[in-house]
Amino acid sequence: MRWQPGMTVHSDTVHRHDEFLRAAHYFADGWPLDSLLVMRNPSLRRDLRQLRRDGYNAIIVVVPWRGFQVSQAPIAYDPFYGNQLRLVLDEARGQGLAVLLRVAYSHQILHGPSVGPIRRTQAMLVEPELRAAWMDYHREVHAIAASYSCCRGTFLSWEELWHAYTHFQSQSLKERQQAATALGYDRFEEGDDAFPPVIPEPGAPGSARYHRFVNHHMVQLFEEVRSHCPLLGVEYRVDRDAVVEGDETRWVENPRFLDWEPARYSYWAPFMYAENIGETLDAPRALASLGTMLDETGVNGAYPGQVLEQFNFIENTREYQGRHAKIDEAAIGDFLAGAAPLLVERCGGYGIWAPRDYRCNVLYNSAFLDGARGWDLDAASRVDDQGVTLNGGATLQQQLEPRIAWIPRMHPFESLRLELRVRPGLLPRGRRLRARLNGGEWATLEREGRGLLGAQVPIDFDGIPADGLRFELENQGTGVTVQRVQLYHLSYAMGLRDHDGRAGPFLPALRRFNAALRKLDAGVRGQRSQR
Repeated sequence: MRWQPGMTVHSDTVHRHDEFLRAAHYFADGWPLDSLLVMRNPSLRRDLRQLRRDGYNAIIVVVPWRGFQVSQAPIAYDPFYGNQLRLVLDEARGQGLAVLLRVAYSHQILHGPSVGPIRRTQAMLVEPELRAAWMDYHREVHAIAASYSCCRGTFLSWEELWHAYTHFQSQSLKERQQAATALGYDRFEEGDDAFPPVIPEPGAPGSARYHRFVNHHMVQLFEEVRSHCPLLGVEYRVDRDAVVEGDETRWVENPRFLDWEPARYSYWAPFMYAENIGETLDAPRALASLGTMLDETGVNGAYPGQVLEQFNFIENTREYQGRHAKIDEAAIGDFLAGAAPLLVERCGGYGIWAPRDYRCNVLYNSAFLDGARGWDLDAASRVDDQGVTLNGGATLQQQLEPRIAWIPRMHPFESLRLELRVRPGLLPRGRRLRARLNGGEWATLEREGRGLLGAQVPIDFDGIPADGLRFELENQGTGVTVQRVQLYHLSYAMGLRDHDGRAGPFLPALRRFNAALRKLDAGVRGQRSQR
């Protein structure tokens, strides 16, 4: 049944998930771009048990397209990624946690030269062979997901495609003409001769037509994937978009995929419906924003099955710092207490983007779970299931691509943070490790805790866009086994748990929130069973 304006739909005709989902995106001790590369036991088992104790009943796992599928012609898959996905599914099943998979994630730390995520997605949209490989990837992941009863579904986000479409608008006239033909835009709304059949530049006349086409084309793609993968859901674009129509610029909505209910996934953050002038919201204002979003996306309660899989009541996106509205930290507890009944009434679950803080690590295979892949080792070093052992004089190196999102072009920083986990727990005397980037100044690592070494490694940005980064780690002392390497500039704090899993300031409120959701949901399901 597809909702149309003026149609009334009774909520009891729409099925929700059996239990209200209280989910956390699980990145292990990594981040979205490398999470499958670092998931391992026993820390995986320990993490999932902690999530259960915090009141979650589900996890969301990111499954990238690039990396998981290593070749498109011929189509081939990396068995390491498949095994890692099965590992987390097996462990989640053992811990009694449901799993949702976010599929076709565009961004990933990769080894070796590669096309950037937006360019790769653009190529998928216009090249039939690449699109067939992308479809095959969905079938491959679906086959794994369908074999686990704990897997409640997969979902594809609008974000994986939207930016590729908008980047077409910034290309040359010739490229925009070619893309229009390859996408089918030049045949869209035939008979409309108001604008030439070429993808318009941003803000140019014809933007409204292109916006309609983008949504039309995305829906077609989603439906095609769904025809092969019955477990598929969609995270749709909740935001409105400014489009040009004649002399008028107006804000228009995007498809809400109501006929996919309950396999709809959405998001909310305090910036929605706010002025976004750096203001701080109290609990009533934030709750009013959340209620408005749920009313609009759920058609005033007619569609209560969507999962608010990014419930970002704490939002720390760097580029919007100081501009986007935020909830007053002192009001977080009151906000969550008021949000619980709203969510149980109007949606089928929620997800926290990150249940603990994370570092934006740029190194590939940084936990050495895939052996020495991605690393250059000399004869004085070796890799086994304990990590990489560097004997005296040994070096460990990795070449990083220039297309790494964290490298700022306009505001370069002076150093990167390097952290090593080593074995055994305490580093005896006589061991000395140092590191450098692009042959620059060496930084000596200092002990910062049991089994933890750290340093600030200077970086010179000259030549990076062309040559990328060369990371070198050298042991000038006696042998040492390195279990984990993290090299990063950015670190995101959510206030729930820190990088090492220690409780943060908002964890007690989050636990009360999850307990309230569980109690409210049990009451709702009890009432349904008595009907």
